[in-house]
Amino acid sequence: MKNKIKFRSIIILTLCVAIFTVFAAGCSGMDLPAGFNMDIDSMEIEENTKESTVDLYEDSMELFFNIKNKQKDKNVLNNINVRQAIFHAIDRERIVNELFGDRNNVLNSLFSENSSFSIPVWNKLEYNKGKALECLKAAGYGPENPLYLTIGSNDNSSSRQEIEEIIKENLEEIGIKIWISNYPPNEWYNEHIRLGNYELALWSLYTSNPNELLNYFNSTKIPVNETAENQNCNNFYWYSNAAIDENLQKLILTKDIEEKKDIAEEIQNKIFEDSFILPLFSRLYAVAFNTEISNLEISSSDGNYLSNIQNIKLNLEEGEEGELVIGTDNMPSTMNPFLEENIFMNYINSIVSRGLWKPDKDGSYIPDLIDDAKSQTAISRSDNSIFITLKENIFWQDGMRVNSGDVKATIEAIIADKNLNLKEAGYKNIKEIKIVSETEFYIYFTDPIQNYEKLFTFILNKKMLEKDAIGNLLIDGSFGCGPYKITEWVKDQYMLLEKNIYYKDNFSEVDKIKIVLEADKNLLIASLKNGEIGLTSIPVDMELITQLDENKNIDVLIEKGNLWEHLAICLKPVE
Repeated sequence: MKNKIKFRSIIILTLCVAIFTVFAAGCSGMDLPAGFNMDIDSMEIEENTKESTVDLYEDSMELFFNIKNKQKDKNVLNNINVRQAIFHAIDRERIVNELFGDRNNVLNSLFSENSSFSIPVWNKLEYNKGKALECLKAAGYGPENPLYLTIGSNDNSSSRQEIEEIIKENLEEIGIKIWISNYPPNEWYNEHIRLGNYELALWSLYTSNPNELLNYFNSTKIPVNETAENQNCNNFYWYSNAAIDENLQKLILTKDIEEKKDIAEEIQNKIFEDSFILPLFSRLYAVAFNTEISNLEISSSDGNYLSNIQNIKLNLEEGEEGELVIGTDNMPSTMNPFLEENIFMNYINSIVSRGLWKPDKDGSYIPDLIDDAKSQTAISRSDNSIFITLKENIFWQDGMRVNSGDVKATIEAIIADKNLNLKEAGYKNIKEIKIVSETEFYIYFTDPIQNYEKLFTFILNKKMLEKDAIGNLLIDGSFGCGPYKITEWVKDQYMLLEKNIYYKDNFSEVDKIKIVLEADKNLLIASLKNGEIGLTSIPVDMELITQLDENKNIDVLIEKGNLWEHLAICLKPVE
């Protein structure tokens, strides 16, 4: 009992002294002494009181920020030693192991390890507490003179909150005290990330195409520089480096894949040296399916498990019709890709619709409906044009041939419909589509545009567009030229698809597809276990995945995606 009274007395006395000191310094306008800190566990009190006293500042936001606001250097994160101390102190292996076990690994690049542009630069960064202490000491901080920083993320992610706790623990071991501040997603993005109102932060980046690095790291893409002409300003790090700017311009101007790889490697090496971004791990896509299904693949770009449907095997008896039953809790309300961001709608459109080009796994674009050998797709320097020839034998699901007029009508309808909320501003750079024949046409641009192919990944039938604005179409179904067509759709219940008989070379064993639309993921998993459905995506929950793995009738496929988690350090100057 006496020990408890003594312990409480020490705490009360210490707090009184600390609060009086902060108050006095604040009233006089003077800074606290250089060696002063409110880290009570650094004071000479009995060892067994340390853990309890640390909680004093952890439970008091006011006390934490009173101390933090007395730090002399308001731009401490501009010190490379501080940034390197932070990165050396973080145990990324532990983060990945605690979240995923052996199902994932540390990411050491700005690209997924499945990407051609993956250069494992960050594997040079070792988790080293001693090195972290050295770097922090060089910046004038350490356990005896702690540095106070904040870390934040969106408040609806349990995995990010778990990461924050590990980072907090790691950094406090070297003398960096951390306050965790999480916010609702919209507030976190609009009021903190975009405005540079954070110190350390967690969010995801998407890099399927190396050209996307421009929007993340070019100095002209700092959010304050955004205008109608300069969009997609996602340099939320407030990072500025002339050499990086130059290399980013080279990166988007070249189409040579090997040259792109070399430039991307240079960029990653420099960003690694500047120590403001720490890749943690690739986000995972997971699909559970009946063992009768094989040859399933998941796209690393968006998790699409339908795009390779023509290769899926169903273990059918001779003469048996192949039906694939899929369950999803991601329920679309339209098939119009210009109206709704719904991931499963995109999956379905990937097998019922087509465009002139389609994205490949590295985010570049490959020919789809065009005859590449007969086309000239390099933009002409004389008139900013390209020449396109469509493939022979491509047909809409009603048997009519896809022609040049369909392409022209689609683009003109997109430009004409002012109600469309398009992310891509590139359509305004299409000056004219001039038809030469049923299968040949020119596309003229007002100015050269990089990755113009992305504007032509979805083509509609001209006759449909004559009846209504493009934004009013495909609300209750689809009309495409892909290998499958939608035959019935009862919203929020089910959708039926079957082979498009006019699509050439569709040798898939899957003749019909039934999609069960069910908002409750638990019901879908139960339906998978009892055989009512054959396939569904699942959350990356290690307990669930282990449970499904133990079921002899179910397989689980996991793929690392192009979306990846990272720790960011804000370099925005504090005035």
